[in-house]
Amino acid sequence: MKFAADRPGDPFARAETLFSAILSQGARLPSQRRFKARAETRANGIPLTDAEMSGLKHLLAQGLDAV
Repeated sequence: MKFAADRPGDPFARAETLFSAILSQGARLPSQRRFKARAETRANGIPLTDAEMSGLKHLLAQGLDAV
């Protein structure tokens, strides 16, 4: 890695140490919330309101051309 060429040690290990320190203070890393939401959606599906379900059922009844 060119950005770490003159520094001793493993730059990935240093980054992981930094990330662990940030997380231990209660801060979030960029994209952390998005990845958590993605995992929850995969496990539990996408919650929809009754109105959203009704709208989807209406579109289904109209056929794909209605979309």
